[in-house]
Parts: sequence; C-alpha cells; structure tokens
Amino acid sequence: MENRTCVKYIISILCDVDENYGWKYVPGTDIQIVPPDYYKKKMVNQIMIFATGYADSIIGENSDYVNNGGKFVKIIS
Repeated sequence: MENRTCVKYIISILCDVDENYGWKYVPGTDIQIVPPDYYKKKMVNQIMIFATGYADSIIGENSDYVNNGGKFVKIIS
C-alpha cells in the first residue's frame, strides 16, 4: 500500500485517448484518467509520455501546450 501512496505524489493524473478509460481511476489508487483535452483547459507543468512509440506524434500535436510553457517527459529517450 505504501508504494501506491508514493506514486500519487509523482503522478497526479493520467491521460488516455481511449474513451473507455476517460474519467475512471487507476485500480488501487485515486489517480484519475482524463481525456487529452483536459490539460488544454487546465494547465499542468509536465506530461510524462509512457507510449514512447507515439511520443513524437503526441508532442507534435500539442505544440500549444509547449508554447505555453508545458513540458513533455519521455520515460525512454
């Protein structure tokens, strides 16, 4: 249980393009899964990309976020 609490301090929300996951929670945590337009309405400091195969596409489609000071973090560079 302690590890789940630590994850909450690192990851506050998750984003997924699959509509089946939108506004649900990651099992065993209180981390909410949000749709991609969430961070366009509410600015977040950093977005960590887990789908590294899509990283360039994700970053390219979200230049407004980067231009407003947002940062993308890839788990594998």
